[in-house]
Amino acid sequence: MPQIFKMIPSVLILSVGFIFSGEVLNANNPKNLKDENSISITSTIPEKKHIVLEEQESLIKAEHPQCKLSLSEKAEYNLRGIALFSGKSAFSRLIKRFTQSDYSHVGVVFSKAGENPDDESAWRFFEATISPKDIILERHFPHVRLSPWTQVVEHYDGSVFLRTFKFENDNTPPSQAVTQFVEKFNGRPYEKHLTELIRAAYGSNKKVDLSSVFCSELTAEMFMELGLMPPSNANNYVPKHFSTESSIKLVGASLSREMIVKKAKQSRWCCIL
Repeated sequence: MPQIFKMIPSVLILSVGFIFSGEVLNANNPKNLKDENSISITSTIPEKKHIVLEEQESLIKAEHPQCKLSLSEKAEYNLRGIALFSGKSAFSRLIKRFTQSDYSHVGVVFSKAGENPDDESAWRFFEATISPKDIILERHFPHVRLSPWTQVVEHYDGSVFLRTFKFENDNTPPSQAVTQFVEKFNGRPYEKHLTELIRAAYGSNKKVDLSSVFCSELTAEMFMELGLMPPSNANNYVPKHFSTESSIKLVGASLSREMIVKKAKQSRWCCIL
């Protein structure tokens, strides 16, 4: 059977999940959020016309306190590791099925430069994420954000795994370069093209558009800019590629095996579902 026909069921499944997860609101386009004919939960979002990308990013940073962490802290960051997530939501399950993986999300863990790198209370987590709760309850656009690591773990509905870095011959990326990347991407909109997410699973994206990014695209782009990965299309990576299921090849560094940080609570309805 031709590959394109094999893709159809997965594409349909992912599309449905994309819609019902809230991503159909297309948070990158404020016009969609102010449409009077849209669902009622969006009617309370203030009208914002003619917002270009740069203005929209400024708006996101102003409205979402977590996006201001790197600025208000005036801190520099070092790479500590990557975190992999196995979510329980419908959309997370669809991602795992679509990519044939145990993981639905990935991001980068930082420690603060000049502080104890093993002090998890000071760790920060950098991710491109979408949450229906953010859109519906808190009226925030899905975007790249920097958050306290402990809060991310505490509130995540699913399992969390950590892979820590080991750098060869003092090949640790300078904290200034890491921090500059954070400041450049912090607040950037979450990926607005469903087709780009779908093609990522098959490594078939031909062009890179970093005006909006998804989780593994952000992680791959960061590693490439820091010289930890050879240049390629960052939007052809999925969370699975950063796991031991299909581990990426790093330059001058390696990652430990997955360590369990948090195990998902078992639902009593799991046997029915």
